[in-house]
Amino acid sequence: MTVSGVTVDSVTAPQAGVYRAGDSLVFTLSTSHPVTASTNPAPRLALNIGGQTAYANFDTSIHGNGTNQLGFKYIVGAGLIDHDGIAVASLELNGGTLKKTGSDIDLIRNLPAINTAGVIVTSPAVITNIVKPAARTYGLGQ
Repeated sequence: MTVSGVTVDSVTAPQAGVYRAGDSLVFTLSTSHPVTASTNPAPRLALNIGGQTAYANFDTSIHGNGTNQLGFKYIVGAGLIDHDGIAVASLELNGGTLKKTGSDIDLIRNLPAINTAGVIVTSPAVITNIVKPAARTYGLGQ
């Protein structure tokens, strides 16, 4: 008897555009069979945003759990900038599980090519304190 593995058939990335701090990046993984993910701890997608690692966490509010689609969401944080498009590095278990629904068969975590070249992040660090200069006359270069 041959047991075929459960695979990720495709990944839908966020729509091309510019994302800023507080915006959501939502990813959908479509699988060959329904998959159930653990929720505590939950799997995650490792993202490369301008050389920094960020994580899109499994989110049941996107597609539920135990279906052929797994949803992951990352809320863009302040201080991240990536003008040539983010990258999806890997699908990590993070101490959790991804299994074919109703079985003990693990999801094969190899990801197909994902086009994220148009997903631009520009959320420079937020200025939290501005010091007003003393009231006086200033010369050029002061």
